[in-house]
Amino acid sequence: MTVLLKDGRTAELRQAIPSDAKDIIEYLNCIGGESEFLTFGKDGFPISIVEEEKYIEHFQAPNQSLWIVRVDGELAAMGDLTAQNAPRISHTSELSISVRKKDWGSGIAQILMEQLIQFARDSKQIQVIGLTVHAENERAIRLYRRYGFQEVGCYPRFFHYDDGRFADAKWMNLYL
Repeated sequence: MTVLLKDGRTAELRQAIPSDAKDIIEYLNCIGGESEFLTFGKDGFPISIVEEEKYIEHFQAPNQSLWIVRVDGELAAMGDLTAQNAPRISHTSELSISVRKKDWGSGIAQILMEQLIQFARDSKQIQVIGLTVHAENERAIRLYRRYGFQEVGCYPRFFHYDDGRFADAKWMNLYL
């Protein structure tokens, strides 16, 4: 589907398919170097195209969803929602969103949030959407709070950088 961004550009929002694997790997290896808020750094996503294709296929299962956003043909953002399989926690899910730095502030993250939250609501099974966010990522935390996420915990020293520094993470949940 075509969506309008805040800056007037149009973007293509759709579910990822296995043939997106190469672009997704390139995207992830790029964004890893654009922010310290991710769990990996630049070129820190060393998997094969075949492995990524299999990973994308995993999202064809019920209660799993992987979306990409392309702007001018280039992968600009992606987001996923994965429900748990174990019966006692199958009502819970994990959400993840990333946006290429040059597209920060364009509204892409909000578009992905709305898509993934609606997917969860439509599932009829998912009742809790959880996420982990770098405690200093104020922009992301504001976005999550805007959509009703609440902080439910802190994970001290969750991130560990090559230079020896640590950073905390916040756990946030949205209760549907």
